[in-house]
Amino acid sequence: MSVDRYPWLINSIKTYEDSNFPSSVIIEGESGLAKSQLAMFFAQKLLCIDKSSPCGVCNSCNYFVANSHPDFCFLDSDSCSSALYSFMPPKSKKTDIVSKKIDGIRALNDFISMTHSVSDRRVSIIFKAHFMTTQAQNGLLKTLEELPENKHIFIISDSRKYFLPTIYSRSTLISINSPDSEDLDQWIQDQGYIDFS
Repeated sequence: MSVDRYPWLINSIKTYEDSNFPSSVIIEGESGLAKSQLAMFFAQKLLCIDKSSPCGVCNSCNYFVANSHPDFCFLDSDSCSSALYSFMPPKSKKTDIVSKKIDGIRALNDFISMTHSVSDRRVSIIFKAHFMTTQAQNGLLKTLEELPENKHIFIISDSRKYFLPTIYSRSTLISINSPDSEDLDQWIQDQGYIDFS
């Protein structure tokens, strides 16, 4: 997972170079700033056998790259990882296991409470969490209050200060700021686009 392409993420990556990582992290910023890629990088790093960085060659990294890691799951606003289907609450449908609904959060809570199997941690990511209802946020809050050290939840939001204050108080905030126009123009040129500003 290459985050080197996004120079505005460098400070966030350097801040968490060691393996001492908070249990709950909110990553906020405007849409299009590679917040999801940052969360995936951190998730692979936490699950990797080599704690210093994702090695890309261990069994854990291979599972992660193949989207089949038994200690990782994600929720999005319209989908989820297949690992969460086995934690579906009774009478819910697969379309209910999404980040904006309470059933999705309940499935994630059940997943994160299980014992890890391949890695020595469990990691979950909630993409587009700014669509979460208040009920879903309250469901997540109970898990955040009791989250052990070897369990990690990343909450990705395109909106700033969207969540309940109690979620912020139990999470570490990574705020991704938009790069200035000169840095952005240089980045666009580095991606191979010409005559675009």
